[in-house]
Amino acid sequence: MSITSTAAGPVPNVRRPRTSSNRGSAGPDAPTEDRVAKIVAELNGEGWWPTPLVATSNPYRRQPAPTRPPAQEIYATTRVGDATDTSPYIADNPPIGISVGAYVQNMSVLTQYLAG
Repeated sequence: MSITSTAAGPVPNVRRPRTSSNRGSAGPDAPTEDRVAKIVAELNGEGWWPTPLVATSNPYRRQPAPTRPPAQEIYATTRVGDATDTSPYIADNPPIGISVGAYVQNMSVLTQYLAG
């Protein structure tokens, strides 16, 4: 870190991480063949990476809940209120699905390997 003087006074020059890095979340080292083979082997028969969807929500339904909880319980907890509540929550038993985060991380590794 160095100091730059401005009209407002001294300002430290702090190095910031590059946000335009092409390495994604793969890390600073080039991926190994073993890592790439593991990622490819983790694809399921349909061609996607099965991932526990820890943060999830109920599917949208056209019909609202037939009854409402008592007024004092509407926003009393961070858990889903009923089957029609589409608010995200942390699932106790997460379903398996396609995770955008896992996809981006894996594709970052694979494209970095190919570009390597």
